[in-house]
Amino acid sequence: MAARMAAPSSGPVSIALLGIPTVRYGNALLSLRYCLILDRMDTSSKAAVLRASELVGGKAALARLTGVKPQTVQQWANGERPVAPVRCVLIEQATKGEITRRDLRPSDWAAHWPELTAPGHPSTEQATA
Repeated sequence: MAARMAAPSSGPVSIALLGIPTVRYGNALLSLRYCLILDRMDTSSKAAVLRASELVGGKAALARLTGVKPQTVQQWANGERPVAPVRCVLIEQATKGEITRRDLRPSDWAAHWPELTAPGHPSTEQATA
């Protein structure tokens, strides 16, 4: 019988054993996929999340309105996690359009909401003004 190598139950070694490319960040190993998400987050989307939370009464209130945990809102505000497209719509509605989907996902909003690129759409006119 061939000897079986037991994989560790957690930790960076298990990531390496799965063949997921990693990079070292301080004392931690991060998957490259996670790092790419961090790179896509820019300061304008983080500022939009913070402004939205101010408009609705705080991060806890924003979490309740979007149906997520307060920790998730904190991750959005820190740029650790992008705001999910469905949550962007809820935030836009909760802030009565003051924070838009385009504000929350400036790098890929058109891929998620192609209807916003249509000529004559209010958000298209705002962007060109």
